[in-house]
Amino acid sequence: MKIDPLGKPIRVNDTKRVSSKKKTASAGPKGADKVELSDKARGLSTSQANVEIVRNKVDSSPDIRIEKVAEVRTKIKDGFYQSDEFIDKLADKLMRDFGIGQ
Repeated sequence: MKIDPLGKPIRVNDTKRVSSKKKTASAGPKGADKVELSDKARGLSTSQANVEIVRNKVDSSPDIRIEKVAEVRTKIKDGFYQSDEFIDKLADKLMRDFGIGQ
């Protein structure tokens, strides 16, 4: 398809030719466009929806929860996050969340 530069007059014959092609192209379902998405594309769409859900939850929560900050500081000081019990629970939760091994 040739695109004419701006300012060039359009001839009557050109417009008739375009409109006749348009009628032919939209004549029926055989000429209809079709879109197929791969599984990966569908997954990305779902991921984007999940990101929006999380973003909305984060936006609606308070910026800083002082009581949680104090709790975490105490746990860090006491070595809670370095304990084997915590690390095992964290690993189990991550595996469950990502659907690994269970």
